[in-house]
Amino acid sequence: MSKLLMIIVYSIGISVTATAQNLTPEVVRLPHVNLKVTPLSFIDPDATVQGAVETRLTHRHSIQAEFGYGGDKMRRFGFGPSPWTPNRSVTGKEVWRARLEGRYYITHSSIHLSKRMYVAIEGLFKQVNVAYLGTLQAGETIDPVFVYAPVTRHVYGIHNKVGSIYYLGNSPGSIWSHLFIDIYGGFGIRYINVVSKSSETDLLFENKIIYERFDYSAYRPGDTFWRLSISLGLKIGVSL
Repeated sequence: MSKLLMIIVYSIGISVTATAQNLTPEVVRLPHVNLKVTPLSFIDPDATVQGAVETRLTHRHSIQAEFGYGGDKMRRFGFGPSPWTPNRSVTGKEVWRARLEGRYYITHSSIHLSKRMYVAIEGLFKQVNVAYLGTLQAGETIDPVFVYAPVTRHVYGIHNKVGSIYYLGNSPGSIWSHLFIDIYGGFGIRYINVVSKSSETDLLFENKIIYERFDYSAYRPGDTFWRLSISLGLKIGVSL
């Protein structure tokens, strides 16, 4: 009789344990790495091919590194006015862009969700190299002189951002639960410095061979200024 009672109690214990496990929310393995691409960088005035890697540090903290590059042929994708579109006096445009971002996820991340909100702080670096081409006429009897003037524009910035990651699925094990869209927005400040290694660049400006229609992207050597900055965009990514 005592043995039968022990078997019944043991069976009840197993049943209660199994029921408790079924009532517990399913906990999924957090992605350690997110790989992302930035499609809107193709239509930026400084168009680039750009991607990012986000690495999880804790359940709520992560760090993201982003890199982009755009060669001279990327100019055809650029959108909006820029200082190299009024004429054909520019060649060899090259864009380098890098961002480093620290994130804090507001939404708890131990349970699989279709949306995760975060706040972040971001550091930005961008370098744009262009070369102006032009001819200078010193007088009616003097042949025009061909001028090649390289110019580099450095941009340093910092932004506070708020964003959300939207997963395309919320079923654990589904491939759609690994795909997401990262949408963000924020504001900050940036420092801009324009330099040139050629003393002939000023002559091109003085003779109006270089036109400045878009002040925000001015390329006049010697310009150094601070500007308010807005950061808006989206990324498409996959969680690994």
